[in-house]
Amino acid sequence: MKNVKAQNARQVVLTMALTLVLLGALAWSVLASNNGPGAPQNGGTVVAAAIRTFYLAPLTSTATIYANTTRETGSNDMSYYHSLDVFAAVDISGTAAVTITPQYSPDNVNWITATYQYQTRSLNTTTTNTSVLTQTTSTTPTTTLTATMTTTATTSVASTESITTATYQIVLDADGEVDYFTMPMTGYYLRFAIEYTTTGTVTPTVKVIARND
Repeated sequence: MKNVKAQNARQVVLTMALTLVLLGALAWSVLASNNGPGAPQNGGTVVAAAIRTFYLAPLTSTATIYANTTRETGSNDMSYYHSLDVFAAVDISGTAAVTITPQYSPDNVNWITATYQYQTRSLNTTTTNTSVLTQTTSTTPTTTLTATMTTTATTSVASTESITTATYQIVLDADGEVDYFTMPMTGYYLRFAIEYTTTGTVTPTVKVIARND
């Protein structure tokens, strides 16, 4: 009888352990399936990339507009992503010039232009000429005066380094022209300032490939 009770107890323990393992696996699968776009997994594994269109509409006259929302989601919240590939193109009827500048915001109210820094180095070369006049007099058998001019050139090179701040920006002024750049995502929100002047109609297209890498 004691052996039967012990065997039944072992079966109960094994059944409970198996049930806990199955429940744990089910919970993990539910959590994994509920991750949103761009949510990092396993310490930074790339899990998503998305294409967002910020502007695609005809413009006339001269003005500056701000592309605040994407056509895909109706929002400019890009905080899920780490880096952005920005592509811009224009369709021009007449003549036009379009300047497209990205801007960041922490709260969708206060905006700042996206900038980057790079290092420049210049070399300054200085050459100094030194001249020495040497005179020699000989009196045998007659008096002779000899003059010798010696010139020595000394060149020195100095290096000057500086940090320059520039703006992420695209300027387009030809029909069908396309340009791009890659930039990091900072803050929660992204928009584009589109400054344009045209004698006809200009249609700018701004597309962003957002990556979580």
